[in-house]
Formats: sequence, C-alpha cells, structure tokens
Amino acid sequence: MKLLLKILLLGLICSNMSLAQKNHLFVLKFEGEPNIIHNDTTQIVTNGSVIKKKSKLVMHRDDVAVLINNKGDVFELYQTGTFKHKDLLKLSPKKNNNSFSRNLINYYWKEFTNTMNKGYSKSGFVYRGDYVNLLQPLDSTTLHSGEIKFEWTAIENKTKPYYFILREKDAEKVTKIGTHDTAISLFIDDINLSYGKSYEWTVVESKYENLDKLDYSTFNLLSKSAYQSKQEELATLSDFLKSLGYKPEEIKTMLCADYKTCLN
Repeated sequence: MKLLLKILLLGLICSNMSLAQKNHLFVLKFEGEPNIIHNDTTQIVTNGSVIKKKSKLVMHRDDVAVLINNKGDVFELYQTGTFKHKDLLKLSPKKNNNSFSRNLINYYWKEFTNTMNKGYSKSGFVYRGDYVNLLQPLDSTTLHSGEIKFEWTAIENKTKPYYFILREKDAEKVTKIGTHDTAISLFIDDINLSYGKSYEWTVVESKYENLDKLDYSTFNLLSKSAYQSKQEELATLSDFLKSLGYKPEEIKTMLCADYKTCLN
C-alpha cells in the first residue's frame, strides 16, 4: 500500500511539474540588459532564460525581449518596467499564422525546456559516431549544394589515418576513404553522391569495422523539384525571423543548425 501511495504521489508531482512547465515563457532573443527576478534572486537574461509563474521580468530603457510560449506564439516587449508572469501572458502575440514558423518556435520551446530540465547548454550540434566526433553535416539534415564538406574532430596525437565511410540508405553502395585530414569534400556528381537520395556517414579509426554495427549521422540531398519547394518554405521562415530582428547570417545559421535545412 505504501509503495502504491508513493507511486501515485510521484505521478501527481510529475503531472503538476508538467502543467507548470506548459505555462513557462522563454526568452528567444533580447537586446540591452533585461533581468529576471525569481525568489529574490536577480539574473541577467540570456537566450533561453525561463520566466516562471513567480518570476518577474525587469526591462530597462532601450531593452527589447522576444518571448515564446509552448503554443508557438511570439511576444515582443519594448516597454520599460517590471512585469510579472501574469502580465506577460496578457501581451498580444506577434502575427504568426504560418505552420513552418510555429514549428520552429515550438522546437525552440522544447529545446529550452529540455535544457532547463537536464541542466546543460545546447551546443547546436549533434555528435554521432562510435569513435570520432562528427561535426558536419549535422545529423538528420536536409541539404542542397554542389559540394558537401564532411568534417570531424581531430583525435589528439593521432598518427594513423581516419577512415571515412559513406553509405547510401536502402542501398548496397558504400564509399570508404582513408585520410590523415579531418575533412573530406565530395561533389554531387552521381558517383559518390546524387540529388534526391539519402545517405549516412561516419568516421572510424580502423578499416576493419563491422559497418552494420556503427552509429551513423544521416542527411538527405534534395532533388531539384524538392529544392524549389523548400526554398519557398525557407523564404517564409526567413521573413519571419527577419521581422524579429535577426540578421541574414544569423538566420542562415538558425535554419541550418535548428531547422536542419542547409541550402547554398
């Protein structure tokens, strides 16, 4: 009976925490030096800062804060003053009826929530590979370029070659290249890479690895028709991010690292 009560209590606590987190606001972007006051502690705002139910956001002259909620809404605050959580919830959201931009905002909200729960800082990169840290292309990325550069982290004091492995998904085609460098560039020439196909890649230290037991990073090369459609999608997203004050280079990085679409 005691065990059952403990389980029920734990479930109730987790449920309450989940409901509380749904009301959290996160700072997506800011200018100036706004602060957050929580439990008599004042913190400088950073990207991803959380504003909880009992928090207060302090805005100084010339400060700007862009806030997001779990519904994909975006709020812009320019006023000076001290704002309670309930005051911020009354702000009118920025017009954002496009599903692409809402999906991106929802992605950031989930990432900020995970970062808060796990207590780590998101790097923007996903490292995969059994022996070597893979840098780019990012895992699960959509690409369109005439040339793809593969990069990985150097292993300190390594003298023997790395072995780059590229496999076409759902096919038997495999490319293996030994190199002492930490980068390889391949052209989309229908020899190693082709538009409209998906691939997985990794880097190992031994040429005798069992390829089926390795952990791969994946990417998809858009076909020409898919590329045109994706361009229209990214143009809509770019216009939305530009309206929030992001610069072109920042937008390009966000779309590639977070929206997982890198077009050249």
